[in-house]
Amino acid sequence: MLINRSYLLKYYFIVFLSFIFLLSCRSSGEAEKNSAPESRTSSDTSLQTVTKIHSTKPQKLPDTFRQSHKIDAWQDFKNFEDSMESLAELNTDDLTVFLTELDSTLLVLKIKGMPTTFDYPQINSRLKVVRTYLLKAKHFTNQSEEDSLIIALESLFKSYNAFLDRMVSITEEDPFDEEENTVRDSLKVE
Repeated sequence: MLINRSYLLKYYFIVFLSFIFLLSCRSSGEAEKNSAPESRTSSDTSLQTVTKIHSTKPQKLPDTFRQSHKIDAWQDFKNFEDSMESLAELNTDDLTVFLTELDSTLLVLKIKGMPTTFDYPQINSRLKVVRTYLLKAKHFTNQSEEDSLIIALESLFKSYNAFLDRMVSITEEDPFDEEENTVRDSLKVE
């Protein structure tokens, strides 16, 4: 009887360990099945969240300003402006690729330079700020940090709007003010 009892205890012990092993394998498989839809859902909802949350939209230059300063003839700026408007609508599947394209259009705009009307350090520095926030948004897209991405996109749109506002304000300064013109001309980028 003693042998049978020890044999029976070993048998129960092995069955118990097998049962625990099966339960642990089964629960990890369910966890993998459950985690896959959540990760897919979170990536799907991240773009939806980005489209819903950002309240700051890129501004447009006034039509009178466009006509008087021949903005429509400045193709590099038009490409940059169209890209910013498209970013606000997020008509793209992959935000990283879109931000890379936007960065390249911004670099083309920077490399080709500004027309003399807008060739001031204040405007060039605003353009650099726009690029900084663009690179920040690109980084957060690569790191899949949704909250930080939303904040970076908001900052990108605000800096773009400040860039446009400065373009308008620098041309509205009084052209007949002798003292201001000499200061402003001394600030021009050579």
